[in-house]
Amino acid sequence: MNHEIGYPLLSDEGSVVIRQLGLYNEHLERQAAVYGLTPREDQFGVPYPGSFVLDNDGVIVEKRFEQSYRVRPQAADLLESAFGAEVDDAAVNVHASNDEISVTAWLNDGVYRPWQQLRLQFGIQIGDGLHIYGKPIPNGFYPLEITFAPVEGLETGDIELPTPHPYRVEGLDEQFTAYEGEIRGSLPFFITQNLGDLTLEISVSYQACTDTACFPPSTLRLELPVAALENVGG
Repeated sequence: MNHEIGYPLLSDEGSVVIRQLGLYNEHLERQAAVYGLTPREDQFGVPYPGSFVLDNDGVIVEKRFEQSYRVRPQAADLLESAFGAEVDDAAVNVHASNDEISVTAWLNDGVYRPWQQLRLQFGIQIGDGLHIYGKPIPNGFYPLEITFAPVEGLETGDIELPTPHPYRVEGLDEQFTAYEGEIRGSLPFFITQNLGDLTLEISVSYQACTDTACFPPSTLRLELPVAALENVGG
């Protein structure tokens, strides 16, 4: 009980159970090569990293597995994004607003580890009587975009947004989509190396319009602090 684990663990010598469950990682060598590494002999025989959710009767009701052995989601984000659980308090929470929109962005865990997947979550409140455009969008107009300023080793996934509704602009034949009211979304990302404590700059770019006129494209910027694991408590 060196680590005070209070539940049984399976020692799967020969990867027997891993193979029976169809979880044996057949691609470890190719995955390691992506990172310029060669796996050691004792690293073979591992499963794809994943999680199971069991009900009160011990029956598996949800499962989620990752293709990469290296990029892993944080526990709080896994519970929230994969299994619908709600995390009570965000570890990091920032806010910015103007006359058109109000943006709040947060992380469930404000500590990063190299290659561990984080999930930037955000809520956008659009002003009364206004809409902002989504994608796809005709040339000459500007959709909602949420991006990080470049940081060495910072990589982002695909942004997750609700589907915008079709929107008709009087006098134009082009097809538009738009958001109104309040929307929430997320943007997965990870940092490939330990860069110490960081402040990540987030840009929220958009074009706000009324039913009869559009304002110039605009950008709100937020600064999100994240701490490196080795610096926590130091």
